[in-house]
Amino acid sequence: MGCFTTGAWFESGTFRFCFIMGSNFPKMNGARSKARSLVFALLVASMSIAVVQSIFGATSAAAKSDTSNDSELFRLGEKLYGRCVACHAFTYNRTGPKHCGLAGRSAGSVEGYRYSVAMRNSGIVWSKESLDQFLLSPRKMVPNTSMGYAGVKNDSGRRALVEYLMIESISAERCGGEQDGP
Repeated sequence: MGCFTTGAWFESGTFRFCFIMGSNFPKMNGARSKARSLVFALLVASMSIAVVQSIFGATSAAAKSDTSNDSELFRLGEKLYGRCVACHAFTYNRTGPKHCGLAGRSAGSVEGYRYSVAMRNSGIVWSKESLDQFLLSPRKMVPNTSMGYAGVKNDSGRRALVEYLMIESISAERCGGEQDGP
């Protein structure tokens, strides 16, 4: 399949476009031809945008998709994290400890945060599994923890929140290379 004599094919993944260059594009006259030219120009512009997005995309989205193939799961986790911000932040301690560096970190180990004795002595290392179990019922997993949150009972919502926390807690974009874990 050829391109106009002054055009060029551009391929990116499953996209293949012909870009028209120069003056060999067929000449059109009249209102109908001008409308066709405008429609064609808009089509080429929208394809160009699609190509640029497919190549350069949002870098944070590309990084997230490397860790999680399900972007909807990530977005749901991000939405559910709104519950956590009442007590937590990623980069600094609040009522609860900061979340940067959470993945792989020993529970009760953020410097400068006052944990309950129960949390400091829990022996937990935060992984997807341990965080999922903790967020199901914090007081059941760590009796006498100072975390007063009742837990996330919805399995898919909790999995989404865990996925989000594990990705964002090690995100250079979010945490600026800060690591509290191993």
